[in-house]
Amino acid sequence: AIMSDFIGSNKYTITPRHTDKKLDLYQGSKNDGTTLQIYEAQPGNPNQEFVFADVGNDEYLILNLGSGTYMTANSETDAPVTGNLLPPVDQRVRWKVVPVRGGSGAYK
Repeated sequence: AIMSDFIGSNKYTITPRHTDKKLDLYQGSKNDGTTLQIYEAQPGNPNQEFVFADVGNDEYLILNLGSGTYMTANSETDAPVTGNLLPPVDQRVRWKVVPVRGGSGAYK
């Protein structure tokens, strides 16, 4: 069975499986379009902390704790994920968190 530490709305760091680095909002900028990057882990750095806010329909807003910007998916192929101040009804700032099946991954 896959074990999951994901409990819904809460504060999290996001770590790729292949490294101990963390997802990080570049320089903690509040400017729209600021790139999210993978960066050296810095415990307690609000640029690397994200609040998952449940908005229903199994969807979450993911806000950077330091800037208050929403993690935003761009509509262009290969465009980076960015931080933006957009209305929470904008589909680009709504995310679904889905467990990896087949025992190949877990939330942590």
